[in-house]
Amino acid sequence: MGNSSQFGFGLKNIHWSLNTTLLLIFAQLTIQTFFSFMRVYLLTAVGERSLADMRKDVYSKLLTMPMSFFTEKRVGELSNRISSDLSQIQDAISFTLAEFLRGVFTLVIGLFFIFWISPKLALVMLSVVPLLAIVAVVFGRRIRKMSRKTQDQLADSGTIVQETFHGISIVKAFTSEFYEISRYVKSLKAVVSTAISNARYRGAFVAFMIFSLFGTLAFVVWFGGRMIQQPGSGFTIGSLIMFVIFSMFVGGTFAGFADMFSQLQKTLGATQSVREILRSDGEPVDIKQIIVEPQHVLKGNVRFEHV
Repeated sequence: MGNSSQFGFGLKNIHWSLNTTLLLIFAQLTIQTFFSFMRVYLLTAVGERSLADMRKDVYSKLLTMPMSFFTEKRVGELSNRISSDLSQIQDAISFTLAEFLRGVFTLVIGLFFIFWISPKLALVMLSVVPLLAIVAVVFGRRIRKMSRKTQDQLADSGTIVQETFHGISIVKAFTSEFYEISRYVKSLKAVVSTAISNARYRGAFVAFMIFSLFGTLAFVVWFGGRMIQQPGSGFTIGSLIMFVIFSMFVGGTFAGFADMFSQLQKTLGATQSVREILRSDGEPVDIKQIIVEPQHVLKGNVRFEHV
């Protein structure tokens, strides 16, 4: 009779835990949906305005550079800095930053609930974080270096296109179409090779993060099962189910952070050239709007006398 009562109480406890878990998940999803709309709208607006300001600053800075700067840099490379590199920064502001904020919100909610359910299991799950941080630093440096190399090679390929089109009459006159195509294809192969190498590092980093996080989650399930078997622990199957569900939220967020971290390193590689331009010493040029007095404004009236 006592065992039947305990079994009935256990089923009731599981039923209550499942209902509570469902309500908590729906509440989190409702809040997350609202904030998803706000983050996309606000960050897109901020990203577009920020990109326009950066384009203006880079363009204005380039116009103030001395002639020696333009003899060392090719026009195609400078054009690529304004287009390709800044577009990479825009993607980071509009999308990567938005996903990061969403992930932080989900992570805070998930951590709150797993610590509320079982602090002991939560600490076991988070014990892998220091190892992941060390791996992130090691991979991050390599990814940033490869991303910088990719952006430089893209600038070189853009320079080839611009030089070819500017001198298209010379290319046609000397029938150098095949040579220019070969030169461009060689540049593209270098870009693809570097990008694939970078993707290999990024893929290995993300795969390691996913394996570590979900491997830790499997260990947590095993450890939680041992806690249930311990008499007087107060840890039930319903609590373990709740913990696993919210741990999946946390683990998925950490896995997303891995990809976002690699994207951020890629963006940092693209920003190095832009920062070098902005930090360069330009000529003392007055780029403020010049106000012309009315009596000095040309009306366009031309008169010929004694011609």
